[in-house]
Amino acid sequence: MGSESVVGVTGCQDDVLRCEWIVKDFDNLQALNTRCITSPDFTGKRHTWYFLFDWKRNVVSVNLKDYDTVRKAFRATIVLEIYDLLNNMKWKSDEETATYGNSYHYCLFTIRGEATQLMQSGNDFKIFCMVKEKIEMSQIYLPMTAFKTNEPLCNFTKSMINCEEFSDVKIISNDGRVFDVHKFMISRSPVFKKMILSKLLESNKNEIKIDDLSGEALEKMLRFIYSDEVVDDDSIDAGYLLAAHKYELPFLTAKYGASLAKKASIENCIDLLILGDMTNCDELREPLLHFVALNRKEITETSGWDLLAAERPELLAKVVSMY
Repeated sequence: MGSESVVGVTGCQDDVLRCEWIVKDFDNLQALNTRCITSPDFTGKRHTWYFLFDWKRNVVSVNLKDYDTVRKAFRATIVLEIYDLLNNMKWKSDEETATYGNSYHYCLFTIRGEATQLMQSGNDFKIFCMVKEKIEMSQIYLPMTAFKTNEPLCNFTKSMINCEEFSDVKIISNDGRVFDVHKFMISRSPVFKKMILSKLLESNKNEIKIDDLSGEALEKMLRFIYSDEVVDDDSIDAGYLLAAHKYELPFLTAKYGASLAKKASIENCIDLLILGDMTNCDELREPLLHFVALNRKEITETSGWDLLAAERPELLAKVVSMY
């Protein structure tokens, strides 16, 4: 499994292309009645552009030449300027920003002001254009360890178990262990929530006594409530599953049920099957149904078979109908 990572986009940068086209012998071109003049190509880091000058309409179009190969449309800002050969600016356009790609690949500018007079005089002139392509920088994946962050929330909440500071209720196990906890956290269990809301706290001392859970079992359940962490070890037994079911923690019930299913044997399988049915835990009941059905010949010779027939005849019928 790969380490946890975070994805980020570092932002945008401009790829700037500066183009300069000197239009010479313009009076001869007018005499030839050539309506449009095409510039040389101007190639930037990513794309190639060219100008098309329609002198009869005083219109210059800035065209993306390789538009048919553009895989992803991009934003670009274009500014056009007209100069005489002495580098005196005669006209400057407003910035035009658009998205360029297959469906849109040129920008039109209508020349006005002194530049119009310059062109009509037949003198040579320069067209200067600046194209700023907005490039979204590539996504990067960084391990979470690359960031100086606070500890994960689950680690923080887990550390608050049995932390007297800010706690507002005590839970006491059947062997006398005391846990300082927080009402808003333990209310994740609907049963604890009901106790708190109905003020069923012992002697109004903000204490809850748990008669059916040892300190070890209660600690594991609180760890799950605070952090979603499930401690799955050899100590998990029927009592753990019954507690998770009683306190209405379905995910913990499922995890404990799956853990118990791995411990199935000829001797205990009927007890586990009945337990899975009592707690409505499919993660225990379903594997045990198959286990009992597959080993039915041996199990029928045990007292568990008679127990199943007496207490859960519907489960016995399912076992008999399988395989």
